[in-house]
Amino acid sequence: NPSQLLSDGSVAVEYMRTGVLVELSPRPKHTAELHSLLVPSWRYINSLRSQHSVKQLLQHPQIQHVPKSGETVPLVQFDLLIFCEPEACDKIPAECIPLQQLHDIRASQSD
Repeated sequence: NPSQLLSDGSVAVEYMRTGVLVELSPRPKHTAELHSLLVPSWRYINSLRSQHSVKQLLQHPQIQHVPKSGETVPLVQFDLLIFCEPEACDKIPAECIPLQQLHDIRASQSD
């Protein structure tokens, strides 16, 4: 469903998807940044969307913008796309899905 109205019908929500592209080298600094900053941030952002209703998200204390009646508010899902150098591929988190496998999963769901 590309959009949703809140229960009072005042604000439309547009669901969007975007990706953050990262290159992972085997350097310890890059691996540390991936595991201490990028992956936890990605998990947190996406967990907000899955754990809260749209109304709760719009009332989140870190949301600075209060939407006006009739306004469309984007709700974005972030994909973290990691391209790794061969020596660093074993450092990618276990929950990551190789692009080909993801393509195969989506193809099987559309059948």
